[in-house]
Amino acid sequence: MIRVAVLTQGEKQQEAKSAAADFVGEKDLIEEIAGGFIDFDKLIATPDMMPKAIGEFKAGKVEFQADKTGIVYVLFGKSDFPADDLLVNSVAVANFVDANKPTGANGLYWKTAHVCTTMGPSFGLNVSPPP
Repeated sequence: MIRVAVLTQGEKQQEAKSAAADFVGEKDLIEEIAGGFIDFDKLIATPDMMPKAIGEFKAGKVEFQADKTGIVYVLFGKSDFPADDLLVNSVAVANFVDANKPTGANGLYWKTAHVCTTMGPSFGLNVSPPP
């Protein structure tokens, strides 16, 4: 079941609720999302809310997706980024995932990690803890 969140205001909120949106809001929903609320699969913003949502992404908000099997997909840079920036971004992503892992997850959380370009082959990373 796909859960949909809608960023809108005024009478459009009732329209979104009538269309079976799971979460509807404006500034309050933006603040929840900025605080880590991601319990939805799709996010839709009406044109009047787009400048507010875009502002969040311009300020550095990161978007990631996790599937049912626990695989996390996240963009942490582009191929033309300096290597140092990619390293800093990847460490920040790993720290964020570790800090927000499910409460029932005990023991080894990272089993494997792979990096790839959008359409390129992947390569594995060493995720074992240091000795």
